[in-house]
Order: sequence, then structure tokens, then C-alpha cells
Amino acid sequence: KHELEYALDLVRYLGIEPKDKTLFMPIKPESERWVEELFKQEGIKKADRLLAIHPGASCPSKIWPNERFADVAARLIERYGFKVLVIAGPRDMALAVSVIKLMHKPVINLAGKTSVSQLASVLKRCNLFISNDSGPVHIAVAVGTPVISIFGRNQNGLSPARWGPIGKKDKVLHKEVGCIECLAHNCTKKFACLTAITVDDVVEAVASLGLF
Repeated sequence: KHELEYALDLVRYLGIEPKDKTLFMPIKPESERWVEELFKQEGIKKADRLLAIHPGASCPSKIWPNERFADVAARLIERYGFKVLVIAGPRDMALAVSVIKLMHKPVINLAGKTSVSQLASVLKRCNLFISNDSGPVHIAVAVGTPVISIFGRNQNGLSPARWGPIGKKDKVLHKEVGCIECLAHNCTKKFACLTAITVDDVVEAVASLGLF
């Protein structure tokens, strides 16, 4: 079952049945002011469509290829007129720069530049978030931003069923490639589960949301 249910089992143990399973992320006024100033500096207006992408993750077995993130972002810019923000933690800044260089489109690089609170305020203003399996997915869910989450691994405890986004308009992309056992970062199949997910798959998932 989903990690959400495991967490709520703690209160069920006390005899309390949760009535609302909506994720909550507190929004700090100082982070809201920070984002307003950032957007002013970047020329982002309220009417602009914003797409955030997160090409990083905690393990190579969760990272969709850089060139595909770049291709998806570029195609969505052309189709929907998005302004694109790239987010990543300090450890993944080089990865984010690699994606940006491959895009050949204007982009706002926020990799390593936001606190968790500031990230929540950024994602809150985005129309769509595309990400690997990672923590920011659940922040986006909590602030009500539609998510497309790319998953490779599917074994018990690490699958989309356990860690996928739970918003009503969120989508998980995952493909089975015949693995009997997942070796995670020691994969001998060149992360076939991730490369099986195509750029077209993601673009079609965006269209299926019916948001734009």
C-alpha cells in the first residue's frame, strides 16, 4: 500500500480513523515574497504557463535520461508556450545544467537555489511538474500542482504503488521490462525500465491531463 497509509496506520493504532488524506505543506510568507521577487526579476507574469522539471533523484536507477527531459521540455514549450523552471538539489546541479544545455530554449535554472519552503512556493505557482521519483513530487502534490512522475523500479517497497503521487490529476509513467530482480544502481540492463519510457509517452501524458 501507499506510504501515506503506513503513516496513517500510526493514528489508526490510537483508534482514530483519518477522514482527510490530503497532503499538506505549510507555505511561509517569506518564501512567497522570495518567489514574487524572483518572478519579477525573471519577467514571469501571472498569465504565463509555468512548467517545472526535476531531472535529479537519489539513485541512478531513478534518473530518466537527461536528453529526454530536455526534449520533453522543448516540445512542451513549442506546443503549450510554457516557461520552464529547472529545479534540483545542490548535489544535482551539474545534471540540471546538462539538461538546460541540451534544451536550446530559454529556461530558468533554480537548481541548488531554493530552500524546501521556497521550492513549495515555486511549485505552487506552476501549472505542471514533471519529475523523477523524488521528494519534490510530494511537495507538488501538497500544493495542488499536477504531477507526471517517471518511475523505473517496481519491486515491493519501491514501486509507484508505495511512492507515487496521490493527486487526482497526477500520472505515473512506468513500464515493465521483464526484470526478475531489481539490482538498483548496479543494473546490468542499462536501466531499461527507464529508457523504455519515451519522450512521446510523457508528451501524451501531458495531453491526457486535459489542462491546456
